Amino acid sequence: MKARHYAVEQGVADRVRFEVCDLSEPDPDTPRYEIALMFECLHDMADPDGVLRTVRAQMAPGGTLLILEERVDEQLVPATEDPVQRFFATASPLWCLPQGLVGDGAHPVGAVIRPATVRRLVAEAGFSSVVETGIEHPFWRFFRVTV
Repeated sequence: MKARHYAVEQGVADRVRFEVCDLSEPDPDTPRYEIALMFECLHDMADPDGVLRTVRAQMAPGGTLLILEERVDEQLVPATEDPVQRFFATASPLWCLPQGLVGDGAHPVGAVIRPATVRRLVAEAGFSSVVETGIEHPFWRFFRVTV
């Protein structure tokens, strides 16, 4: 894995660890994490709420989950007002939603994952708070989620 190589190369391998995990259910043998990152993936998952529950179970007390998702409004705006949202609304049924439909019991949210949906999913997973970071980007919205 390149991240492990770079950690050694940069001299931080003694205090930084990168893991590839199956998030379908918690693993009691996996260490608790201080930080987890979910970049542009929650809306593609067949079981986003189950994955969030697993991530929550694997987090250390006071841990942080950073979620990056598409920058869309709570309501779909007319296409002429925002071409970025038009793109996300078009991409969802063609790319994101089909990926999320794979597997038994799939219940994806699609590319147009509204901020309220992110907040609801992380609250239901047992996290204590979720705030938008204030990072301004034309395509992405960043959420800081804490245990």
